[in-house]
Amino acid sequence: MVDYDGVRTTHFYGQKFPGGLSNSHPSLNIDAAALRQQVRVLSHTSTQAAALISRDVDTVIDSGLMLSPEPQTDILGITPEQGEAWAADVATRFDLWAQSQLSSITGTMNFYTAQRLMQRYLSRDGECFVHHSYSPDPRLLNPLQFALIDPDQIRENGFISTMGLLNLYEIADGIIRNAHGEETAYKVWYKTAGTPIVQMKNIPRIGKSGRVMMTHGMEYTYAGQGRGFSPLAVSIQDLENIVDLAMAQIEKAKNQSNIAFYTESSGDQPASDPFAGIPRIGEVPSGPAAAAFGNTPTPPAGAQNVTPESLEPVYDPIPNTTVRKPGSVGIFNMPSKQTIKPFPNTAPDVQFNAFVDAYFSYIAAANGQSVETVLMKFSNNYSASRATLILTWRIAVQRRYNLACYHLDPLYESWLQEEIAAGRITAPGWSDPRMRAAWLRHRWNGSGAPVIDPLKSINAAKVAAEIGATTLEDIAMEYSGASGKANRSKLAKEYDDLPTPPWTKTTETVTVEEDGEKETEKENKNAD
Repeated sequence: MVDYDGVRTTHFYGQKFPGGLSNSHPSLNIDAAALRQQVRVLSHTSTQAAALISRDVDTVIDSGLMLSPEPQTDILGITPEQGEAWAADVATRFDLWAQSQLSSITGTMNFYTAQRLMQRYLSRDGECFVHHSYSPDPRLLNPLQFALIDPDQIRENGFISTMGLLNLYEIADGIIRNAHGEETAYKVWYKTAGTPIVQMKNIPRIGKSGRVMMTHGMEYTYAGQGRGFSPLAVSIQDLENIVDLAMAQIEKAKNQSNIAFYTESSGDQPASDPFAGIPRIGEVPSGPAAAAFGNTPTPPAGAQNVTPESLEPVYDPIPNTTVRKPGSVGIFNMPSKQTIKPFPNTAPDVQFNAFVDAYFSYIAAANGQSVETVLMKFSNNYSASRATLILTWRIAVQRRYNLACYHLDPLYESWLQEEIAAGRITAPGWSDPRMRAAWLRHRWNGSGAPVIDPLKSINAAKVAAEIGATTLEDIAMEYSGASGKANRSKLAKEYDDLPTPPWTKTTETVTVEEDGEKETEKENKNAD
């Protein structure tokens, strides 16, 4: 506990029990860097932490969010057909750039694979930094290139502290801000290849040319927050408890499985030498190991380091041993009237899985997920499983929006303005902020919501649309992540391109039962 201008605070590193039972404090000085390191270690030591992060990335990103431009034609003064043609051209050009590994500065990932790493940073560290670079390299489809900057690279010189409450302290976290609190530059530490020297340079958020140079995304917990806090910070101690419990149960099971069998003496005779009576070859019993290291050691005449203790019989008392192979230990010839009883076979505890799942369910809920989704274990109840998937989908849509707001939208805008500057795409009125916003209108489409029974889901959506409980646009977004309006426009064109009728007539026999009598009728259906 320290005093600062009369305010009592404590550093919070994610541990609930630093010196005993948990206790409340008047205020928190949240150490973002310490929390980040704690969670990163857990992501490699805790299978539950790794599952939380991986499932979030898989659900939100899957194979990547794809651009779907939707220019606002009413504001732009163009026809819907012109807007659709412009959108198709932009989407195709952007996809070509996005699929190229040269879209990244390092050349090790493309735009879609980079999205997974962006979401991993947000899910694990609570923040993500993306650097924009502009290169005249003729190999590039567009001058724009990006690189992800590790949050550990953005810091002060050996010190970092991020306050989460009302800016009580001066923020010194590697980010330069103006008087309004707006981020203007970032202190990035890096090492030049071939040298051990670590250097620091300032990368501005907006370059001198007006181009975006860096974007910073994080989930805000406090209004005065300067750096991201890991979503797993509240669960650090709990995840470590599960790791400790699991390791203890596993070790217990291993120890109990090491003893293969034992014999119990039933008489009063003393223990005997099991090697007694074995024929000898000269001074050596049938095996040299039996002579030198048996129950009655008799080393050869030239043996070295022979002590009186090493010649003591070892078959009477049971020797201590280090078990190196599970299930390999047997106990023989115990002294009379003595019995060794193994530990009760209680490992793994029959309640272990139930306890861990119940404990972990609260950790998953604190991270906005369900334990069923994280573990990919669903019940046989259709309604319960569907409710779980719907909740997971809604959270994924929210996190997709955040990722797009932080990083994907600025990248698209930077890419588009480079295409316009090169004359490959025309966007009249681009210099007007309102017209630019109309040209930039778009959405990011990813995998649709998981569906347990597609026919049931579609029929339910159809009924909901008929009674006005939802819209076709919402149904398309939930089912496939696409735009319903764009789908209908494309389908109309595809139907026009197909032969007429698009498929042959079919005759279906329908059997109905009315007033206890069955009646069969034939119904001709034309699919077009």
